[in-house]
Formats: sequence, structure tokens, C-alpha cells
Amino acid sequence: PKRKLKRKPKKADKEAKEKADKEAKEKADKEAKEKAEKEAKEKADKETKEKTEKEAKEKAEKEAKEKAEKEAKEKPRRKLKRKAEKEAKEKAEKEAKEKADKEVKEKADKEAKEKAEKEAKEKAEKEAKEKVDKETKEKAEKEAKEKAEKEAKEKADKEAKEKAEKEAKEKADKEAKEKAEKEAKENAEKAEKEAKEKAEKEAKEKADKE
Repeated sequence: PKRKLKRKPKKADKEAKEKADKEAKEKADKEAKEKAEKEAKEKADKETKEKTEKEAKEKAEKEAKEKAEKEAKEKPRRKLKRKAEKEAKEKAEKEAKEKADKEVKEKADKEAKEKAEKEAKEKAEKEAKEKVDKETKEKAEKEAKEKAEKEAKEKADKEAKEKAEKEAKEKADKEAKEKAEKEAKENAEKAEKEAKEKAEKEAKEKADKE
């Protein structure tokens, strides 16, 4: 059994080595293949680019040549065409200027109208406010005047009433005093007269008796 156990690790090592060698080979093959593909692609791209640039250059040269030949052939027609184009350009510029001027004028007119309307509105509002303020002030002044007059009248009426009442009281007091004094005097005179008459009567009766 011991020998069997010793052989087993050797077999495992061999398998592991074979597996590692296989993976390393596959990796190397893959990298070599990718490198070759990349180089082939770069070469193809370079060739395509060079071919495209050459074709484009040839095409441009051909078109330039054809254009030069056409222009040489059509030179008189081109002169007329340039004149027409110049006139068309000038007409377009003129129309564009007129349109711009019209828009500027319309904008200015609109702004002027809006400004005038705004000023008119503000003026009307100001005048309305001033009118209201004036009316409010006049009303307040009228009410204040009426109040002052009413208070003055009430004060005068009160003073006149108090004066009249005072004078009436003083008159009544004076009259009552005078009446009381008169009555007291009359009573005193009466009592004096009665006492005198009584004394005289008693003296007469006494004399008659004697």
C-alpha cells in the first residue's frame, strides 16, 4: 500500500505538467494568431487607405481638369451668369435691407405706440388718483369744518344755557332774598305795631281801672 501511495503523486505531477504545457502552448498559439491577424489587418488597412487616397487624388485631378475645360468653354456664358448673379445678389440685398428697415420701423412704431399708451394710462391713473385725493381732501376738510362748527355751536349753546341758568338762578335768589327781607320787615313792623297797640291798650285799661 505504501508503494501505491508513492506512485500516485508522480502520476498527478505528470498530469499537472501536461495540463500546464498544454495551456501554455494554447496561450502562445492564441497570442501568435492574434498578432498575425492584427498585422494582417493593419497591412490591409494601410493598403486600403493608400488605395483610397490614390483614387481620391486621381478623382480630384480629373474633376479639376474637367472643370477647367468646362470653364474655358463656357467663359462668355459665365460672364452673363456672373452679371445675373450680381444683379440677383443686389436685388436680394436690397429686399433684405427694405425688409429689415420695415421691421425696424414697425418695431419702433410699436414701441412708440406702447410708450404713448403707457404714458396716457399712467397720466389718466395719476389724474384719477389726484381727483380722488382732491375729493377726499375736500370731503375731509368739509367734515372737519362741519365738525368744528357743530362743536363751536354746541359749546356756544352750552355756555349760553349755563349763563341763562346762572342769571335765572341769581335773579330767583335775589327775588327770594328780597321777598324774605320784605316779609321779615313787614312781620317786624306788624309785631312792633301789635306790641305797641297792646301796650297802649293795657295802659288805657290800667288808667281806666285806676
